[in-house]
Amino acid sequence: MKPSFFSSENVSVSGGCLNITCQLRDPPAALARAGYGKWSTAVVKSVSPVLYGYFEIRAKAMRSAALSSFWFYKKYPAEQDEIDVFELCKDKRGVVNNYHMTLHVYQLPGYTADQISEAYWRAPFDFADEFHVFGLNWAADKIEFFVDGALVRRTENRLWHRPMHMVFDSEVHKGCGIPDDASMPSTYRIDYARSWQATKD
Repeated sequence: MKPSFFSSENVSVSGGCLNITCQLRDPPAALARAGYGKWSTAVVKSVSPVLYGYFEIRAKAMRSAALSSFWFYKKYPAEQDEIDVFELCKDKRGVVNNYHMTLHVYQLPGYTADQISEAYWRAPFDFADEFHVFGLNWAADKIEFFVDGALVRRTENRLWHRPMHMVFDSEVHKGCGIPDDASMPSTYRIDYARSWQATKD
């Protein structure tokens, strides 16, 4: 997402973690002409989409205004479905403790506007200090969000009933502002990703 751009050079596996780095780098000429800036980031997406289940990662956010995020999405012919398990970035104090969760459906036929349901949870700790466990229980009737095993949001599942890809990425996002050059490079680390699917009796 502008003004940052994705590059595979910002993805690595080391220290037992998947690492997604945001760093300063001049964009290729074509991207520069299209309005992309000097922040080079990365995205990792599952090959196959999934539908329903419990999904869990253990991760440590970067200390930057660039996002550390975990989400699900898929584009369909007339709309895009999305569940943002979290979007994390540092605030003006340099602290990463505002946990942002969002459910989206873009351009759903029959509606006059995009469908958005968002919520925030203020953590009593800093997500960039150490690793934490993040969970999503995506069921046909409800969607639940967990941090270190504690439920932080539960909502009815009204619209999210189609398969989506699992995604980890970092972006420079208007909601978090522009990263300080001094904070670059910054790395979002994912220790593991696990998933469970409910079985039928």
